Amino acid sequence: MVHSRSVRSILMLLITVLTLFVINVPWSAADDSWEFPPGLICPEFGVRWDTHLDVDLYREVAPRRGGVVHGIFFQAGQVTFTNLSTGKQVSEYLDGALFHDRYYPDGTALSTLSGEFVVSLYPTDTPAGPSLRLYNGRMTYRTDVDGNWTVESFRGTSVDLCARLAN
Repeated sequence: MVHSRSVRSILMLLITVLTLFVINVPWSAADDSWEFPPGLICPEFGVRWDTHLDVDLYREVAPRRGGVVHGIFFQAGQVTFTNLSTGKQVSEYLDGALFHDRYYPDGTALSTLSGEFVVSLYPTDTPAGPSLRLYNGRMTYRTDVDGNWTVESFRGTSVDLCARLAN
């Protein structure tokens, strides 16, 4: 027996995805690269994070009652992580993730990620990083006014990318 809450969640995800694809939102590819010093996302070494997104869709929904702005985006593509000490690389193709952000007037946000995605947690986050993980599932986290994350829940599987880069 399927619970009405599960059916509602599936329907909301379907409506969101259809909205992104049906409304005139351009498809685009994006390449980005970031470098992180040792101790920020991996404890023992610096990391370069390169992305090539085949799909990068974004839609912002204007606030209604309560002043909450919704940002909805979908991303899929190649990510490559490089250990800056050894040159070892780990590459993954991410089949896709749906991100739903709620931006509140006080500067905080509530985010839900669903699908296959990478998250890096810093030492100022909760739980405290450094952490770089590949997730497959659903995560909910809050962002405070200083940009610090508090992970509220996660269901699914994850892989420690720092461990893969270290070996």
